[in-house]
Amino acid sequence: MATDTRAPFDAAAIDYDAVFTDTCVGRLQRERVWQLIGQVEGEVLELNCGTGEDAIWLARRGCRVLATDASEEILRIAEKKIRENPSNLSITLEMCRIEHLEGLSDTGFDLILSNFGGLNCVSPETLPQLGQVVTSKLRPGGRFVAVVMGRFCWWETLYFLIKGQFRNAFRRLGKLPVSAPLGNGSTVQTWYYTPGRFRRLICCETSGYLEMTETRPVGFWLPPSYLDPFFRNHPRFLSRLGKLENVFSGPPFAFAADHFLISFTRKPEPSSL
Repeated sequence: MATDTRAPFDAAAIDYDAVFTDTCVGRLQRERVWQLIGQVEGEVLELNCGTGEDAIWLARRGCRVLATDASEEILRIAEKKIRENPSNLSITLEMCRIEHLEGLSDTGFDLILSNFGGLNCVSPETLPQLGQVVTSKLRPGGRFVAVVMGRFCWWETLYFLIKGQFRNAFRRLGKLPVSAPLGNGSTVQTWYYTPGRFRRLICCETSGYLEMTETRPVGFWLPPSYLDPFFRNHPRFLSRLGKLENVFSGPPFAFAADHFLISFTRKPEPSSL
């Protein structure tokens, strides 16, 4: 049974930009994702779009974006942000849970994007179905890019060990979902994945049409956003970490990063003779 994530994110919506989007660490992590996505054009479907930062970035590059989220409050903030943007952006907002994507009539997307852990709210039992839906909605040659919280983050483990919070230091390694805090006292059921397990779950029901093409770290050198209060007072240190993130960013680093970016390509169907 799917987990209802709408209410927790509704409660946390008002503070989301303050605790992540607009923080020094949050901005650097998002810019890193944009750098890794690279050149993009055409039709884009965004899952768990949040307050619209990625949708605006994509639309400014000429994309036509269908941005979806399960939270009504989150979408209200995104709508206000888009309305206040001076550019004429092609963005459509739609309330839709990830588990209900098959209900969207739109297909033929050039890119499907899920940024910053939205798919960690999807259980392992549901990810194979998501892989099928993504495959059906991508055009041949289209990309599916997900930024997922991994099962081990060296920053997080070190931070909580120093604080003597041993349970939190290894919370990502458990087999059961974790009640992760969102702010405003709300929590959400969260599953953590290795790149390998995420790939297997997404691809196992796609009949070979979805192929993993890339895995990269997002937040190996850059710290998690909850450490922003410290790094905000040490901007030079954070800047150096950002440079390291850009230079030393091979696939092996993805296994110990706060997030990993994993990219898939929709292979064409075999031609019939």
